[in-house]
Amino acid sequence: MSDDRRIATASVWLALVMLLMLTVVIYVPGLPGPLLLDDYSVLVPLLELPREAFFSREYLVSNSGPLGRPLSMFTFALQATAGTADAWHWKAANVALHGLIGTALYALFSTTLGLIYPCRRRARTVALLAAAAWLVHPLHVSTVLYAVQRMTELSALFCVLGLLAYASGRARVVKGYKGGESLIVCGIFVMTPLAALSKETGLLLPFYIAALELLAFASLARPLWLKRLLWLCTVVPVLAAAAYIGSDIKARLLGIYTHRDFTIGERLMTQGRVLTTYLRWIVAPRSRDFGFYHDDEVVVRDLAEEPAVIAAFAFLLSLMALAWATRKRYPVAAFGVALFFLGHALESSVFGLELMYEHRNYLPMAGVYIALADVIGGRLSARLLTVAGLGLVAVLAVSTAVRTSLWGDERSLYFSAAERHPKSVRAVQSLAEWHSRRGEHDAALALLPDTGGFQTGLQRQVILCRRDAAADGSAAQTLVAAQHAKRVNNFALASLFVLVNHQLDGSCELPNDDLSATLRALDNKPLNRTYRYRQNSYLGMLLYRQGHVAEAFKRLRMAADSQPNEPFVHYLMAEWHLDDGQHLAAREALIAARNQAGKQRYPAIDRALSEWLEETSGPAN
Repeated sequence: MSDDRRIATASVWLALVMLLMLTVVIYVPGLPGPLLLDDYSVLVPLLELPREAFFSREYLVSNSGPLGRPLSMFTFALQATAGTADAWHWKAANVALHGLIGTALYALFSTTLGLIYPCRRRARTVALLAAAAWLVHPLHVSTVLYAVQRMTELSALFCVLGLLAYASGRARVVKGYKGGESLIVCGIFVMTPLAALSKETGLLLPFYIAALELLAFASLARPLWLKRLLWLCTVVPVLAAAAYIGSDIKARLLGIYTHRDFTIGERLMTQGRVLTTYLRWIVAPRSRDFGFYHDDEVVVRDLAEEPAVIAAFAFLLSLMALAWATRKRYPVAAFGVALFFLGHALESSVFGLELMYEHRNYLPMAGVYIALADVIGGRLSARLLTVAGLGLVAVLAVSTAVRTSLWGDERSLYFSAAERHPKSVRAVQSLAEWHSRRGEHDAALALLPDTGGFQTGLQRQVILCRRDAAADGSAAQTLVAAQHAKRVNNFALASLFVLVNHQLDGSCELPNDDLSATLRALDNKPLNRTYRYRQNSYLGMLLYRQGHVAEAFKRLRMAADSQPNEPFVHYLMAEWHLDDGQHLAAREALIAARNQAGKQRYPAIDRALSEWLEETSGPAN
């Protein structure tokens, strides 16, 4: 390697190091921010588990997706084992992952462009600017600083590493070096499982690789074995997925829509507008557009009455057509466009997920910026390209710094979310809860109108219980409305369970029969395992208080089935059996609790029940 090439290479890597340092500086103010939403169901249990239970199947298999995301859960458990089970350290690890992904993206872009561009130095410059824009973009704040979204980060990391292994392997095959085939196989068959076990979107990696080969590497000689490999890793999974879903389409695809306020057709129509909104956020970000909640996105009910949505679809189709038409002139740009659309193939298509989330753009954004860098980089001089790229990075970095400062302060986060999205029920409810936790109950109630629906109504009753130790006259009506709702979201479930706790500990008088009926109604609503466990355990305790002992035990057994490694319900059954003088059954329940590491998790309960049982019938072994 000549001295000039060594200097150029060193300069690029020095610039990358400086970029990573800038990224860390930008994100540090956001690290003290609060845990949010799914953080509580996914991460908080780590604070309650004994260390020996961190790597149990109960914790490592998450409710967040059909594959359980065990690799992501393993990283949380590993970090907690090291004594860093708190929000700051979890978020700091996410920032480190973000930097690692940005570095891998630079290597991927550089390798890919190096096979296309005649000038290696320009390829590196274009790759660095694309990776830089991705690293410091403000849209990523709600992924990096939302601790549980490490799942998205890890999946993206393995997807990028898979693409990098494939691109590196292709480069070796083209140059006649050894090891290229092994890298290609590793990129597909090793990285895909790792990505998918982090988050299910990792299943898209073979399709990203196929797009890379067919578009970016279209001019390269393609061996027959490689063609067959690409067919195998793309067509076979599509056929298998179609057969799996088609064998029970109602349960595996359409069933969730019975609990949504939109149909599959309405979701698809709405996604046309959502995808164009995503592109606007990526290319021309505005601080007022961003927010943690986007449940204020309006569902498209009739395409004929939405000319803007028709225009959005026309734009998206035109973009795809343009990328295809210019693929020979701009092959990497064509791949970038394909990466964006493929990246949304699961979460913005037929599956009954919620309509919009910022984190869904985490990897797809990389496609947009490599496409822009490829098109612009081939037209501008090296000096102008560098100046324009640095200007873009500076603007994005400032915008991201402003946003991370909001995320680092709980008050600023909730106030800005409600201010920017006043029609978002979740943003307003989060702000109201923040006020209530600080004892500002009147301010909280002022945000929640009496006519806000059962979700708002449940939260109003919680705040009234905190303020007055009594619900108001609308409590029964609110609970009945919840019983007849198609779906109860996590906010409403959290409020409902708080009300049950108030009823059980006697701190607030509520209509007991209506509470029980509302919990029963959840049987017909979609809940993950954690919420199903809480539903049945709370209902069991209410029923026991009402004297329905047989049904109460039945509900506790159902709770135990939904969370097999949770010992608390077994302790509860042991206590009830002792109340009834059934010592043998109490002993069996106590042993069952201990088998789930209950003695380590609930030592005081275990000791009290053991002493009680020993006093009445002898020691429990």
